[in-house]
Amino acid sequence: AGGAVMTQVYFVRHNFLHYMEQNKGESDADFEQRKASPEWNFAQQMLAEKKFAYGHCRHSHRECLNGNFREEEGFAKAHSAAKMFAEMLAAKDDALVVAEYELYDLPAKASYKKVLFGKIDSKEVEDCFNKNGFPMKTLHFAPDTVRELKTEDYPVYLAARPPYTTVCRPQSCFFTCCIPVIYDGKPLKADVKLLHYKMLEQLCEEYLRRFGVEGIRMTNTICKVGKSLSVFDIIGRIENEKKVFAQVKADREDDTAERYLRLYKESDKACYLFFDDCRAGENRRRIAVSEVFGRFAESAWGRKMLADMIGIDDSLLTF
Repeated sequence: AGGAVMTQVYFVRHNFLHYMEQNKGESDADFEQRKASPEWNFAQQMLAEKKFAYGHCRHSHRECLNGNFREEEGFAKAHSAAKMFAEMLAAKDDALVVAEYELYDLPAKASYKKVLFGKIDSKEVEDCFNKNGFPMKTLHFAPDTVRELKTEDYPVYLAARPPYTTVCRPQSCFFTCCIPVIYDGKPLKADVKLLHYKMLEQLCEEYLRRFGVEGIRMTNTICKVGKSLSVFDIIGRIENEKKVFAQVKADREDDTAERYLRLYKESDKACYLFFDDCRAGENRRRIAVSEVFGRFAESAWGRKMLADMIGIDDSLLTF
């Protein structure tokens, strides 16, 4: 995107709380204490020691890597994570790791997350045992490189992390281009492809609110953007009393929009729109996401909003 050099960025999630269960006979107070304890919620220890890890099964990293225990429960995930750890270790000079830690605040009785990112400072994956004797396969951050992605500074990265996986190497420009910019501070050319798909949906909603279609703007949404229905990403009401239904597709220029618009025809009560990478102007109900991005890039406040949605300070983006 924008001529940026892509860096290998890896994402590691530590969500041990998800697997912790209250023991038989254990009081609620003791269970709360255990969830907040670094001996039991291993994320606490990993964060304090600036490490990141995977678990999944009771075998060592070497055993997880060689794949001899395929029939055992949890081994497939451990084997996948082991291969990813071996890959990131081999590429450690050119890789950045983003690690999310799910922690527990005892007074509030609520979980919360912290995120670190930085370079790797390990020669091998180490087996580190928790109180259950369960081996967590760990790597170390380089102390002089690791930093925290704080919610107040980078809210986008906590909202748009890769879903449903412990260890992965996300492919989108949102991660491969933006995380390195935050790390090294080198300016990046602004581009619609830098937006995470959730933020692209949000941008298209803002476009309908501020600019609309042929001067008719959306006054309000009815359902949460991106969570509305299986088909639509945006559902709202526009000024002419019609309801508006919009679908947002990034990196798409094929016949999907035409099939969509043939199925959902505009009527007196409803307007259906499709946002994608189409050529502007070929159908008034089909809107190019590059056109949406460009409209906001025309003004100072719009450029600042785009920077917020991309997740980078506007001083690090060139338009």
